[in-house]
Amino acid sequence: GGTGVAGVQTTGGDDGALSLKVGPLDTTVEALSIAASGAVTLSGTLNGVTPFTGGGTVAGQCYLSFISTTSLKLTQKDGDKIIINGAEQTIPGAGTSVANTGLSAATIYYVYAYMASTTLTLEVVATAPTAHSDGIQIKTGDASRTLVGMAYTAAGTPGTFGDSFTASYFNRKNKSFSGVFTASRTTTSTTFAVVNSEITVDFVTWADDQVHAIIGGNQSNGAANKVNATTIGWDGTADVDFMSISSSATGLPYPIGVSGVKSLSVGKHSATLMGATTSGGTATWLVVPGTSIVYTTPTVTVQFKG
Repeated sequence: GGTGVAGVQTTGGDDGALSLKVGPLDTTVEALSIAASGAVTLSGTLNGVTPFTGGGTVAGQCYLSFISTTSLKLTQKDGDKIIINGAEQTIPGAGTSVANTGLSAATIYYVYAYMASTTLTLEVVATAPTAHSDGIQIKTGDASRTLVGMAYTAAGTPGTFGDSFTASYFNRKNKSFSGVFTASRTTTSTTFAVVNSEITVDFVTWADDQVHAIIGGNQSNGAANKVNATTIGWDGTADVDFMSISSSATGLPYPIGVSGVKSLSVGKHSATLMGATTSGGTATWLVVPGTSIVYTTPTVTVQFKG
């Protein structure tokens, strides 16, 4: 514990408060204090950079929600503060909304919060975010805009919002969407191919999250002893690390069970059912009216954070 000796010192109070100091024990370099209320305060320097000391506020106590095809809304989540341009701002109790006015279809947009005088306001632009010197994700080239979410626009004039196409940057929740076959679908392809696009699930994701896809249902083959193979197609590319394979001498249906996890780049992606068979076979994914224990409608389910 002499001068210049590195170490960690912690102190706690009877009220539940905690203080953590990191650095030479005689001179605090970094300090983190957690009050009994849960507020976090940073002080000192970290690799020469002074961290934000905004009264313990996290970067964004908010959540961006899909409201309708024409509207998104930012609301309070576990507090009412957000850091914009280095300053703590208050999110209104009623939240703040933004419309799809002037947006193009089939485009990735980023949603930013900024202060118009004293009013918290949202803008939707194609400019991608970047990390500011204080660690906050901002609109590239404009520190007055703090990133709060992302949205991909579907067809329409202007482009329209969608639930699976909306992802909050802060306080991300588990979201789940599914696609199904409406009739039995077949392929004779001996390499993995998209069986039918109607089962495809489109979504947006952040690069630091993983996406989970699950395929269930039943498959069979019109020719004896021919292989049926089912896998997940990420953006139309077969993920051969996860497959369900079956074969029958009598064409009996077999259950499908495929589950895979993927890290994807930020933006819009898709997951679908891809299938293949051996030469001479006709692979079939079964949809039978009056669903029974034997037949389960083929389904692709995608789970992601947003």
